[in-house]
Amino acid sequence: MAAASVSTRFLVLLQDFSAFRKISSWRSAATNYHRQSRLLCHVAKGDGSLTLASLELGNNSPRRSGKSKATKLEGSFVPEMSQGKVRAATNYKVKVVKEKKPADIVSPLFSAKSFEELGLPDSLLDSLEREGFSVPTDVQSAAVPAIIKGHDAVIQSYTGSGKTLAYLLPILSEIGPLSGKAKSSEKRAEIQAMIVAPSRELGMQIVREVEKLLGPDHRRMVQQLVGGANRMRQEEALKKNKPAIVVGTPGRIAEISKSGRLHTHGCRFLVLDEVDELLSFNFREDIHRIIEHVGRRAGAGPKGEVDERANRQTILVSATVPFSVIRAAKSWSHEPVLVQANKITPLDTVQPTAPAISLTPTTSEANGQIQTTIQSLPPALKHFYCISKHQHKVDALRRCVHALDAQSVIAFMNHSKQLKDVVYKLEARGMSCAELHGNLGKLGRSTVLKKFKNGEVRVLVTNELSARGLDVAECDLVVNLELPTDAVHYAHRAGRTGRLGRKGTVVTVCEESQVFIVKKMEKQLGLPFEYCEFVDGELVVTEEDKAIISRLFSAVTKTKQYELVLSLCKQMELQGIAHSIYTLSIVINCFCRRRKLGFAFSVLAKMLKLGYEPDTFTFSTLVNGKVPEAVALIDRMVEHGCQPNACTYGPVLNSIFSALSLFNEMEAKGIEANVVTYNSLISSFCKAGRWDDGAQLLKDMITRGIASDVVIFNALIDCLVKERKLKEAEELHCKAKRVDDGMKLFREISLNGLVADTITYSILIQGFCQEGKLNVAKELFQEMVSVGARPNTVTYGILLDGLCDNGELEEALEILDKMHTSKMDPGIGVYNIIIHGMCNARKVDDAWDLFSSLLPLKGVKADVKTYTIMIAGLCNKGSLSEADKLFKKMGEDGIAPDGCTYNTLIRAHLGGSGVATSVELIEEMKRCGFAADGSTMKMVIDMLSDGRLNKSFWSMLS
Repeated sequence: MAAASVSTRFLVLLQDFSAFRKISSWRSAATNYHRQSRLLCHVAKGDGSLTLASLELGNNSPRRSGKSKATKLEGSFVPEMSQGKVRAATNYKVKVVKEKKPADIVSPLFSAKSFEELGLPDSLLDSLEREGFSVPTDVQSAAVPAIIKGHDAVIQSYTGSGKTLAYLLPILSEIGPLSGKAKSSEKRAEIQAMIVAPSRELGMQIVREVEKLLGPDHRRMVQQLVGGANRMRQEEALKKNKPAIVVGTPGRIAEISKSGRLHTHGCRFLVLDEVDELLSFNFREDIHRIIEHVGRRAGAGPKGEVDERANRQTILVSATVPFSVIRAAKSWSHEPVLVQANKITPLDTVQPTAPAISLTPTTSEANGQIQTTIQSLPPALKHFYCISKHQHKVDALRRCVHALDAQSVIAFMNHSKQLKDVVYKLEARGMSCAELHGNLGKLGRSTVLKKFKNGEVRVLVTNELSARGLDVAECDLVVNLELPTDAVHYAHRAGRTGRLGRKGTVVTVCEESQVFIVKKMEKQLGLPFEYCEFVDGELVVTEEDKAIISRLFSAVTKTKQYELVLSLCKQMELQGIAHSIYTLSIVINCFCRRRKLGFAFSVLAKMLKLGYEPDTFTFSTLVNGKVPEAVALIDRMVEHGCQPNACTYGPVLNSIFSALSLFNEMEAKGIEANVVTYNSLISSFCKAGRWDDGAQLLKDMITRGIASDVVIFNALIDCLVKERKLKEAEELHCKAKRVDDGMKLFREISLNGLVADTITYSILIQGFCQEGKLNVAKELFQEMVSVGARPNTVTYGILLDGLCDNGELEEALEILDKMHTSKMDPGIGVYNIIIHGMCNARKVDDAWDLFSSLLPLKGVKADVKTYTIMIAGLCNKGSLSEADKLFKKMGEDGIAPDGCTYNTLIRAHLGGSGVATSVELIEEMKRCGFAADGSTMKMVIDMLSDGRLNKSFWSMLS
């Protein structure tokens, strides 16, 4: 076989990490390279595609002797053959796990050819038959002859279509014991084939496939070089076994290559599996080294003669091949072809095309990637989506598994830190499951995968790690517990099921506010995503109009997501779904909650125009505004035959000045007050600072036997804490600050049979921190944890703020560590408190370490306040140049400075005699719409009085 490739130099552009640009290339015009299969003589078609015959890839190999009878192997998933002659199968048996359900094969995936028609050696055909392979897939039928003929190729087909065998078969037909060629008397010293994969799982999966084909006697012909394994043992195995085929990850291959233990200059085949992932920024340097060194003779310069360099055949493989990959393939391959099922096209004729559907303006490269993503999806997939709250997603997963009776399920999430929680919840419900992520060791990951493939684990919970290359043919369900970042990632996730023609199901579990993302992916991929629900152990596809009304109800009555109600209302109008009095009342409620009474009244007018009679619920919703409108509406209710109730008066009592008189009027009419009425009235008194009146109402409420709730106590305690005045507390008979009164009122919560919640504790902790009573605040925090009132991010922030203000940084850092240990996301607000405390304590270096190292490590993005705090800290330290650099980096990171940032830098430069820089900053600040604050103005006035500034500076500043 004439297989050669001209190696080229390339760089990876930082602006486009997925594209390689050729710096220099040299080709000899006189070279007869690929003379037999040159693409210039192909039969031109309208679409520029080639047939197998035009590439001289037809079946010219003689048929093997023997009976041509198709034999169906026991336990193998092979459809019945058509009337073609097929080589007889020997009596091999394939071990099958009996507990698993029989595979459901979609036969049109397979072509009506046999492997022997592809020109493979007899020994390799025997090995294929032994492993249960008798019929090649479409992509194998096209790719194997092309690679055997010596073409560099880009193989693109949907996941699970057999791409791995498509390049392994021609490689094994040329090298190793299955090639059928005479063994060389020379001792093998160099690698013959190099296969690069982006992950350890995919690499080990390829190794297992090669070992199966080679058989137990020749397994040493292949060697894995994946990350996470013992490097020393890998190097020893290379030296001892001298393998012909190496499969590994880019980092480990480049690492061993640099040490001089890996000789790849005479390599004949270079395969990049999942090439679109390998060309990302993470693998840039390693792939650069591999491309430059594999298949290149030592001492051959970039412009050396062709015969001084090894003949390397380059094969790129992936389910999605964006145009950047095609452009990169052209830069280091010789006349490569694009193989797509039965279609082979020269890469020189491939041009970027715009996608059929584009929701937003995107680059041509992104559009091309979406196009190839559509082609990468298996054809036998069904796509569904269901709606669930975040805290109920695990239950939705469990119901989905039972409804579909799925035995092998992969559940995807975006972050590894949430996997363990999902596994615990599933195990608590009696479902066998396991987690798979990058932090597991090599042995742990291998064990989990083995159990999953053997059926011991029913649900595998993982992140994007397994979205590429994980081959579990029996996987019948993929569940997206969290939405993928884009359509391309959705395709890789979905491709884990429906492999090799089997039917598969993909269910995406999203929140109400994320439905539009699912709809966007549906339009981009051009696939139907059906809305479903799990009812009585079955998956039920629900009509969109019923689903919208159901979501309208749940949005207002449960989730309080009023913005979502309006978007759902628009969906109803777009789909021609008629409004009812029920939906219109919900929309009125939504507008009233958002204080948009004008819109609410317009909807009321529409309701009357449609002939609907408003009910008590509608009027009670509208009575949430000003006094004249509220009173008029109550009168109007009576005109329409609707009797006002306690819920009608409740919102009014919370919004008018003479609340008590209206409360008395309500009672005079015989309307009995309830807890809603009292809540509204007490809240209005507390907002006005009238704690005594609120407390009196609480007494009256208890006397009447109306059960109070924690909301009332929270309002009263909050009123006490915020007042913070020394005065006589008649209710509690003590003379102290009002925060102490709040503490005593807090103790009465349990006496009334109630349980204090997180808000109650947070209010009191904040009050004691503001009073400087940190010990009491810390005791309350410990009590809060002990009684099961779980602290939230706000509670932690309040306590950390008090500790930092008091200079207790070590204890503050211990609490931050507790948040990390309990897997609670502190958020940038908490980090800002810590950084501010460090800067105030003159520990700017520690603050810088936290800002520059810990935040990126935790995946937390700094905001404008973070940058401002750090800039102020550097200025106070005297590192003005570092502060300027950070200010510049702030703009590069896309963070717009605010007025505080500008004023901080202006004062620092004025104090450091940097008047010119201050002038530039002031002009920029004014262009951005900010003005000098009081501290800056005072500093300028002092400098004017000292004569350090002239009056023109003042006029410019003002």
